[in-house]
Amino acid sequence: LQDDLDPLAERQLCEFAAQENGIPAVFVLGFPLAARPFYTAPRGLQGAAGSFDLLFQGLEITTGGQRLHRREDLESALRSRSINPANFESHLAMFDLGMPPHGGFAIGLERLTCQVLNLSNVRHAVLYPRDRYKRSDVSSPNGSRCRPSGPRGSPYCRQRGWQGKRHVKVGAARGQTR
Repeated sequence: LQDDLDPLAERQLCEFAAQENGIPAVFVLGFPLAARPFYTAPRGLQGAAGSFDLLFQGLEITTGGQRLHRREDLESALRSRSINPANFESHLAMFDLGMPPHGGFAIGLERLTCQVLNLSNVRHAVLYPRDRYKRSDVSSPNGSRCRPSGPRGSPYCRQRGWQGKRHVKVGAARGQTR
């Protein structure tokens, strides 16, 4: 493993897991320590991180691992990445009184929901989906929103001849709205 898995590799691993075990889920271990956050604890002496990714139906839904819990280890990890530990003093200060061994993880709830419900796009599992065209009071047939302002607007708005907040039809007399 060089850095991280690309989407094709994630899908292939889940397909393999489904063929071997009947479940399209797999935990991936052995990421290089340098590819993980500075606070990740090492796994052994071979340069691997004590972390994991959980892939489900071809998509990473969870990532986590053991964390460093000694100030001197954290400072060493920061220096190994050419980061000045003084820049993290407020974070490092809580380790002065002692910190038990611990870990953490993050789950992509929307990604998990998308996979469990077999939705075609993760935006269908998000309460307030966003896209690069932002939102306005005009919906396109596929549910996306037009950009509220700007010289170009979204492709759907351009196709319809709308622009700006008032969605003035391009070429129409000023003041006429669609």
